[in-house]
Amino acid sequence: MSPLIPAIVDADAPYDSTTFADTILRTSDNVHFYIVGNMLCYVSPFFRDLFDLNRGAAAEQNEKKDGFLVIHLLDDSATLRLLLDFIYPRIGDPLLDNVTLFWNASKAAKKYCMDIVEGKLKDRIVASELIKKEPLRIYAVATDLEWDDIANVAARNTLGTQLKHLTYVVELRSISGAGFYRFLEYRLRCNTSARSQEERLSMITDYKLNSSSASDPASELDGRGRFHPSSMADLILRSSDSIDFFVVAAVVRLVSPVFDAMFPLKDHESKDGLPVILVQESSRVLLPLLRIVYHDIDELDTTDCQLYREIVLAVRKYGMTSIERKLRKQIATSSLILTEPLRIYILATIIGLGGVQRGAALNTLSRPLEEMTYTSELKLITGADLYKLVRFRFRCGDEACAALVKDKNFSSYGLNNWSTYRRSLNPKSDRPSRPSRPSHPSHPSPPFQLLDWSGSLRACPRGSTMANIYTKRIEEVGRIDDDLDFRSTAFCGVVKCIRSAENVVEQAVSRVRFQCPFQSSTHIYSGPPFHRRHGLTLTDKTHLRFGSTVVVRVYQTCLIFILPYVRHIPF
Repeated sequence: MSPLIPAIVDADAPYDSTTFADTILRTSDNVHFYIVGNMLCYVSPFFRDLFDLNRGAAAEQNEKKDGFLVIHLLDDSATLRLLLDFIYPRIGDPLLDNVTLFWNASKAAKKYCMDIVEGKLKDRIVASELIKKEPLRIYAVATDLEWDDIANVAARNTLGTQLKHLTYVVELRSISGAGFYRFLEYRLRCNTSARSQEERLSMITDYKLNSSSASDPASELDGRGRFHPSSMADLILRSSDSIDFFVVAAVVRLVSPVFDAMFPLKDHESKDGLPVILVQESSRVLLPLLRIVYHDIDELDTTDCQLYREIVLAVRKYGMTSIERKLRKQIATSSLILTEPLRIYILATIIGLGGVQRGAALNTLSRPLEEMTYTSELKLITGADLYKLVRFRFRCGDEACAALVKDKNFSSYGLNNWSTYRRSLNPKSDRPSRPSRPSHPSHPSPPFQLLDWSGSLRACPRGSTMANIYTKRIEEVGRIDDDLDFRSTAFCGVVKCIRSAENVVEQAVSRVRFQCPFQSSTHIYSGPPFHRRHGLTLTDKTHLRFGSTVVVRVYQTCLIFILPYVRHIPF
C-alpha cells in the first residue's frame, strides 16, 4: 500500500488565505502558506529569479489555486513558518527552543540565499538558551552550516563540562570526523591554556598532514602490462572514464559470479572483434582490482583510504568473496594497525569491518589523546565515528583504574603504599642501613612523593603504561636517598603486584564494549588473538615486546636495590 498523503490545509495566521497574498507556498506536508511574493523576492535572490522566469507562456503551465501561483517546496510546515517569521514584520523575535527546527530553518535560509535571515538566525541562537543548554548540538549544527563564528561560541560554551562527560548528540552524524577533530583539538588546547575563554577553533588548513606514500593508480595506466591488447585477451572491460582493459574472460568469471552470470553476452558492444562490458568503476579503481585478481600484487596500498574503500565496494558489488577475504586479512594484519592505528580505524569504519575497527581503536590507546595527529582521511568518517573512538578511550581509562583499585595486590602493595616502607617510618627495623648518597648542591634529592598513576593510566589505558610507571618509580627511588625497608612478605607482594598490574589493566580494557549510544548492535568483538608472555595479556605485538622488556628492567632494578639485603631476609 502507498503511504497516505495528508490532505491539503491552510496555514494559521498570518499565513492563511485571509491575508493580502499573491502566492502560495505548498510544504512537503501539504500545508498552504499564503504569502506576499515581493517580500520573498526582497530577501531571496532564489525566489527573485524564480518569479522573473515565471512570465509569458511558461506562467500558463504553472499550478494555481484561486488564481494564486502555487510553488512546491521540500521543506515542512514548521521549518517554513519559522523562516517566514524572520521575514515578516512582527513584535518580538521568534522563539528558538528546538535545535532540529533551528537547523532545518538555517539550511533553508542558505538554500534560498537569504543572507538577511541567516544573520538573524545567528544573532538569535547566540542570545538563546539553546547554545548554553546544548552547546555540542549547536556546535555540530554550526559546523554543518559552515558558521565558524557560531561554532566558536558553541565550543566555548562546552568548557564547563569535562570532555569525557559530553554526551553523544545525533547531529554528529552530519559532520565529518575532521569537524569533530577541530572540537577535540580546541578542548585539549583549552585544558592547558591560561586564557581558555580566548582560544578559538583552528582551521583545518592549520593542521599538518601526515605524509603519505600513496601512489596514484591513474599514473600507472601507461604501464597496464597484461591489460593492453594481447593474443590471450578475449574480453574488454571499459571503465567509466573510457579506458579499455583487455582481460581473459575465464579469469574474471572465475572470481566473480556477477560477471559469470552475464555470459553468454547478448547485444553487446564490440571492439576489434572482442566483446565490451561497460563498468561503473573508474580506471583508478579497476586497475588495482584487476591486478589483485591476476595476482600481479598481493596487497593494496592502505595509505589511500578512499581508493581502498572504492575497491572494496567494487569487490562486494561483483561478489568476489575470495578477494574480499584477502583484503580483510590484509587490513587486520597490516603493520599500520600498530604504527598508524587511526588511519586503519578510519579504513575499517568506512568499509564496515567492526573487528578490525576495535583492534585499531585499542592500539590508539598507547598514545595520549593530545598526540592524535590530524589526517585528511578524517573527512571520510562522521563526527559520530570519531566520538565513538574517543568515548571508548575514556571508558577504557575508567575501567582500567577501577580494576586496579579493586585488585587486592595493588591495594596492598601498589605504588601509593610504597611510602609506608620507608626506614624512617620503621625505626625498629633490623635491616642494615644503606650508605647515604651525598646530594650535589645543584641537584638536591627530591622528596618521596605519591605518583599520579591514575592520571597516566587514563591518558594511555594500556598495560604497558603501568610498566612504564613502575620503571619510572623504581628509578626515582634509586636516585634519591630514600631507604625503602621491604621485608620478605612485602617484597614478594610488590614483585607480584608489578607482574600482575599489566595483566589486570589489559583484562579490564578487553571487557569494554566498543559501541556508542547510536548503535543498536549487541555484537562484541573480542579483538585479535591474545599473545601471552610472562603472564601478560596484550593485544599489541609491539606492546608485547616493549612490555616484556620493561618487566625485565623492573626485575633488574629491583635486584640492584634488594641484593644487599638478601641475606637478612628471613625465608
